[in-house]
Amino acid sequence: MIRSLFLITFLLTLAWPDLSRAAVASGESNVLAVDTRNLGVGGESGVTVVDTRVPFTVWSAASGLLPPLDQLEEIPYDDGATNLCKYAFNMDGTKADSHTLPPGGTSGWPYGEIVMANNVPVLRLVSVRRKNDPGLQYTARFTRDRVNWIYVPTPQDITPLSDYWERVSYQVPASEAPSTRWFGQVQVTYTP
Repeated sequence: MIRSLFLITFLLTLAWPDLSRAAVASGESNVLAVDTRNLGVGGESGVTVVDTRVPFTVWSAASGLLPPLDQLEEIPYDDGATNLCKYAFNMDGTKADSHTLPPGGTSGWPYGEIVMANNVPVLRLVSVRRKNDPGLQYTARFTRDRVNWIYVPTPQDITPLSDYWERVSYQVPASEAPSTRWFGQVQVTYTP
């Protein structure tokens, strides 16, 4: 018996603005614009955290998604957010929802910021992730040129939100940057 597995990967790209020491030293936390490569971003959301111990297929059925709109790669509400991204980032699967995770939030697209750590500017990607689905894998990576990537498979900070969700942050020192532009991605891979 042959069992086929498939992987679907979605990337969110963040472009960091000016990383000059003056901008970072001022103590400002620069929230970044998100280029989701046609995945969509925007708006506020009234989404509440829904704790579920279910795989993607049960989540999509509970969201009222019927074939063929119940597939991982589908975008049933034309909001730019695939079902996989909504499932992975705790967004509402029952309606259009493509908001960015607010600081301290519990759902939405990952966001990036520049923070100071031990007097060194640090690039940080913040995301929520499911704790109860071993098929989901989250990996962050950073680059200056979109060619040479620094992979960060394990988050540096983990904040439990519930028995099923946590907020995580991935980071790299920005002091290594010879330029003022950095990019970051959160990669979500699902193996059913």
